[in-house]
Amino acid sequence: MFLPSTVFLHSISYAIAAPRPLASLLAEGVSQQVVDTLGQRDISGYSMFEGEAQDNIRRCIAETLTKSSVPLTGVDVVVFFGEHSSAFFNPPVVEAGKPPARDGLYKVIESAGLYRASIVKISEGSCANLLHATAICNALIREGMARNILLVAGECYPDALSRIGRDGTSLAGDGVAAFMMSSELQAGQADAFELEFVNLRPYDRHDSRGDTTALVLESFKALKNAAADCYEACGLQPSRFRWVVVGDYSRQSSLIHSKLLGFSPQATWLKNVGLHGHVPFDPLISLGDIANAGEIDSGQRALLYIGGPVSCGLLVLTRAA
Repeated sequence: MFLPSTVFLHSISYAIAAPRPLASLLAEGVSQQVVDTLGQRDISGYSMFEGEAQDNIRRCIAETLTKSSVPLTGVDVVVFFGEHSSAFFNPPVVEAGKPPARDGLYKVIESAGLYRASIVKISEGSCANLLHATAICNALIREGMARNILLVAGECYPDALSRIGRDGTSLAGDGVAAFMMSSELQAGQADAFELEFVNLRPYDRHDSRGDTTALVLESFKALKNAAADCYEACGLQPSRFRWVVVGDYSRQSSLIHSKLLGFSPQATWLKNVGLHGHVPFDPLISLGDIANAGEIDSGQRALLYIGGPVSCGLLVLTRAA
């Protein structure tokens, strides 16, 4: 059996809505105090889809398939990840005996012409869904069970209150994205990264009832441990990376996390922070922006930190030649 020694991430496509101003939350039942707190954290707006969720996810899938040059019959697996996904997949007509969201997901995948791919859905990891999906697909490819995997992400929150973090200091945004993971690249592939390393660090303890301070401290400890494992395994230090990319919660939060990882503000990607809310897979969106803007050269590395409610981890990606 052919077991590939490399895995590539490429052909990133995404869609987010034009940012709505923070003050529009007031009309949706959010208190002035919460709006003021968000504003003090340099959050100015958020992405909110208004009826275009299904069109956006279909467009992103089509764009990634086109950019990848992978034939439809060459896609072995499709992985969807996201928690708030009903807006993307609920079909207008529900067939008897079929769960609406699952049937809707199948219809979206089939409408892209993907009839022979296995379909996997990952939905319970919140912001860590990107990490879990990437780790699973990395294993599938390295074990020879797939050559090309299409990953699709989608989040569309049902109301304003569901966007607000439980401590009232973070704001989520809607978004969709798609990208491909492959054992080899097609000729002329321009926006590819080699996945050098991925790890996952569960928190030692967590309380779903919500001791926010304890959870933050535990997440910081897990982050430091994940970083130590990463730097040792790869034989690298922060100075060997062009960028560190973390979730776009707020500028302050991004700088705290990058400092814990050993990076300076100058090496921290901050261009999207506070503009669209925290789209749960926004490190992927930022990676696409870095590649499209020519902000990383061939052979340079990016470190993606991805944190969730009960675990966190890191991705090491090197820009392919």
